[in-house]
Amino acid sequence: MLTFFQVCFFAGLGLVLISFILGGLFDIGDMGDFSFDFGGHFDFGVHPDFGHFEIGHVDVGIPTSPLVYLSGIITFGGAGWLLMINDTGLKMWQIVLIAIACGIVIATPVNIAYKALRKAENTSSPDFDELINHEAVIKEKIIDGGFGAISYTFKGNSFEAPAKNVDEGELIVGTNVTITEIKDNVFYIKKS
Repeated sequence: MLTFFQVCFFAGLGLVLISFILGGLFDIGDMGDFSFDFGGHFDFGVHPDFGHFEIGHVDVGIPTSPLVYLSGIITFGGAGWLLMINDTGLKMWQIVLIAIACGIVIATPVNIAYKALRKAENTSSPDFDELINHEAVIKEKIIDGGFGAISYTFKGNSFEAPAKNVDEGELIVGTNVTITEIKDNVFYIKKS
């Protein structure tokens, strides 16, 4: 049983590290909205809420993030491992029960934090329609006929996006522009 607890602990840590490494690689490669949480969550802009379950007006909230499960598994493995190597005098079923309880105790606040951050992320992102005629600033120089990047603020949050000038000419960093259209996640802009 000691080996089982150790496998839970180290496999959980390994999967978290792989998730962070691959997530970082996808960020470096600037792969857009594609996000990867090792364990099966692929984000292509569709956000079904499989974890929502209400009893009356109380949201029970079934965990949907692999990070929540991994935090519970790591804690379960670590607690079981510590209880096994220390001469506690507990029976195996008691050790397993305590390890399960520890995993749940740690995974619960992780789940609450995950859901709060996810909700904040979804409420702060603007719809494209709300951004038409919105002011922005050139973040990366746009050469004539080429692409660059803009920065804009919406509801107190700053965002960056790829941009293309609808008029002829180049736009340098710091130029104030207006968003005229958004097509295929490219912001078409003109000088203000």
